Amino acid sequence: MFGHANVDVILNVSEGPEMEKSVSVRHVTRGLGGTAANISRYMALLGMDVVLYSHVGRDFPEEYLREMEGCGVDMRGVVKHDDVDTSVCWIVNVNGSGQMGLMYQGPWSRALPLPSTESVDALHLTTGPPGWYGAIARGFEGRLALDPGRELRYLYTSCLLYTSP
Repeated sequence: MFGHANVDVILNVSEGPEMEKSVSVRHVTRGLGGTAANISRYMALLGMDVVLYSHVGRDFPEEYLREMEGCGVDMRGVVKHDDVDTSVCWIVNVNGSGQMGLMYQGPWSRALPLPSTESVDALHLTTGPPGWYGAIARGFEGRLALDPGRELRYLYTSCLLYTSP
């Protein structure tokens, strides 16, 4: 499983914010997030073998790493970067009528080394840089899934998608 393991900050508001205006936040929740982290946890809880490949920053909470390990996620592919803050997604829920996300990419905003996929028979690529994923997918002969979530709308604007047999 490739993609984000990040901090989610969920803000519940009664009305959507407009530019140059402030709104009151009714409730704040902070927790483990990221598409790859979430899918990995539930796959492991269902008894599947899953290795998480992700990049986190210096301030990624240790309890989140322990939580994923406790669910059975193999964390050998998680790289901690000591020179950048971890990825954060601020999710604004507007009174049950809609949602908006603001994403700080943290270590994902830089060039990342390519991991080895030699011992892997299936890849699930979630949120993350399309160019990096393209380089990982090229030549990969196993099963491949791409699930970029909402990043499809702003990171995947002009790229070709690779499909495997």
